[in-house]
Amino acid sequence: MFDYYLNIRSKSSSKAPFNMWPHSFKFALTNPKLIYRSRITAEGAVETLVFPTWDNVHVDELAPLTEYSSSRTATLDAVRAVYAGISGVARVPSASKSKLLSLLEDARKNQGISNSELCDCFAEAIYRPLLTPKKTEIPEKYLGSL
Repeated sequence: MFDYYLNIRSKSSSKAPFNMWPHSFKFALTNPKLIYRSRITAEGAVETLVFPTWDNVHVDELAPLTEYSSSRTATLDAVRAVYAGISGVARVPSASKSKLLSLLEDARKNQGISNSELCDCFAEAIYRPLLTPKKTEIPEKYLGSL
């Protein structure tokens, strides 16, 4: 949200609100939890499938990473940074974003990297470089380790 307000909305003439599109990369990075889902049958009945008190909250995880190869949010630099952090290598292979995402997906499965950990790595790699220059505009209580 800070990135939106400080870097995107501030340059927009419309000042449109931020839209979180389900199943988008930015949305998935927030670790969203589905708390309600229902289905309306052909007869018009409502079938509730997920409800908060049923202890069946669904975490909406990142899709297979290769599905984000056309994402403008997941830049090549960010993917390279995540790959370096996850793999622990000093030199990231010179490869396309799609290939690096494929290698990261393999590491995700083979190393048992949690969705939460992967989201944090991507958020750090994507948003720290965008927000660090705006550090003085962020209220101190939200700075964390920025």
